[in-house]
Amino acid sequence: MDLDTYIINNINHMIICQEQEEESGGGGYYSEIPSDEDELNKWWERFYDRFKYPFYGIIMATNSDSEVVSLIKNHRDEIAEISGKECCFVYFRDIRMAQELTPHQFSEHAKWVYPLAKIIGIDYGNLPCLLFFEQIISGEYHCCPVEIT
Repeated sequence: MDLDTYIINNINHMIICQEQEEESGGGGYYSEIPSDEDELNKWWERFYDRFKYPFYGIIMATNSDSEVVSLIKNHRDEIAEISGKECCFVYFRDIRMAQELTPHQFSEHAKWVYPLAKIIGIDYGNLPCLLFFEQIISGEYHCCPVEIT
């Protein structure tokens, strides 16, 4: 299955999951926030060595996107179930909080959004969105707007 087909088949399910009411959960990955393309590439090489999937997704939203934040906090398990074995959703962690075993907070992930958007060329006006890719260092991305209704 190619990335376009995956997105077409699964994007509608992402919106449906907001209506379900199960507890959130899931894992994450922690690292320092990259400041340029070189640092992003180094991070990606380490990440990709540990987590190999056909596709990856990043929810590009900030703390001010309250409906998206609520969706993620309340439905991470559903997002993981929907993505299945085909797509790995990446949630970023603050390394100190992860080492202290502090439960994941969306604000940790949100710190990555603007730096990452700048590095890969997503206009801030296109946020919030779901970013899908096969390799983050490839320069080929699919950015799907997130609209909570």
